Amino acid sequence: LLLFKENIYKLVEQTIQSHYVNQPGHPGTYEFYIAKMQKSYDVILKSILWFAGLYGLSLIALYGLKKNPSRLGVGFVCGVAVLNLFWFGAIQDIPAVDHKIFKSKPKYVNFLKKDKEVFRVFSLGGAVSPNISMLYGYQEVKGYDQLLLGRFDKYMRRANVQDLNQSTAKLLGFDATEKISEYNESFIDYLNIKYIISPRPIDIPGYRLDFSVLEDNKRLLPPFGVPGKGQSLLNLKRSSLKMSEILLYSDSIYIYKNLSYLDRAFFVDDVITAASEETVLDILDDPEFDVRKTVVIESDINQVIQPQLNIDSGTLSKVDIANYSEDKIDIMVETDRKGFLVLHDIYYPGWKAYIDGQETHIYQANYLFRAVLIENPGSHKVSFVFRPRYLWLGGTISLLGIVLLLVFPFRYISVWFQRPEQIETTVK
Repeated sequence: LLLFKENIYKLVEQTIQSHYVNQPGHPGTYEFYIAKMQKSYDVILKSILWFAGLYGLSLIALYGLKKNPSRLGVGFVCGVAVLNLFWFGAIQDIPAVDHKIFKSKPKYVNFLKKDKEVFRVFSLGGAVSPNISMLYGYQEVKGYDQLLLGRFDKYMRRANVQDLNQSTAKLLGFDATEKISEYNESFIDYLNIKYIISPRPIDIPGYRLDFSVLEDNKRLLPPFGVPGKGQSLLNLKRSSLKMSEILLYSDSIYIYKNLSYLDRAFFVDDVITAASEETVLDILDDPEFDVRKTVVIESDINQVIQPQLNIDSGTLSKVDIANYSEDKIDIMVETDRKGFLVLHDIYYPGWKAYIDGQETHIYQANYLFRAVLIENPGSHKVSFVFRPRYLWLGGTISLLGIVLLLVFPFRYISVWFQRPEQIETTVK
């Protein structure tokens, strides 16, 4: 790394210019990424040198322990391991902020928490920082993550009708020029979005201003500094870094209620089956399609499902979400006919559904979501429970590993701390 430092830096500069600057999902400036890459280079170099030193010490310690097993030798090996762990933690660039920032909730969050329904919000770029909804406990459509669900990303790109190239930046919440008019009209309703959070006033039919406030602005320092203008990577010094600030939320917040939002869970007695993803999306894009009355089930078209379940008009049904948590949802359904309970939560492996305690099949509905078939009229309790197999398997393996770690090595470790005559007795 030291020998080819200049070549590495030039390669990094070219990569930043071609893959990061002004690219969707990468809001930072050229100088920001240059500083970030330099920090990474320094950490990698120090880690390699430290690893080489510890590796040499470990070999020496193990060789000495083999020649003369003693308490001192065991203590030395343990000390090297502890020192390695402390050093690893010391070189990690984990930014920290004053926890007092998060103790008091912003005024706009207090407004949202007063609404006891299950709903989502959609924040326009520049209104709030990505993922801040996780901190304050409300459900947001957008968010920043390294891994995106393929179908959700595809749907969001399809919903953005004006600028597909920038839809990733909009999805993550970084585009401050974002407008609600850039999306399909049905998009907001379809995703159970009840409120729009905007950093500026909007005037669009179908939305009502329910809340506005000037917030006490809180700021966070980013994990890396931003160098001054005109500096290249080669002559950049840490003392020249100027720390910028990232807003947790805008100093002006406007919350608009979507007057036609779709409930999170609802009952329909009409179903359409589709054999492919594209067919489902085409049906959902049809202006004549009403998601409140019909569910699109993604299945083989020849599967035994009645295409039309409705008997007559005027379905009498009532759906109430009695309990909603991260891994369990209880829904009370009262209906006078056969139909589908549709839950607009992501269809994902590991979820199981129960109707009155009996497990039932979960259909992939409306491209992204879930539905279960209610066969019999009447009152029912429908429960969705997250029980992935790999979670239980991983837990079992981890527990077994802990037991083996505690039980089997104990006998051999205890031998190291015995006197020579005791060791001979133990071996015999």
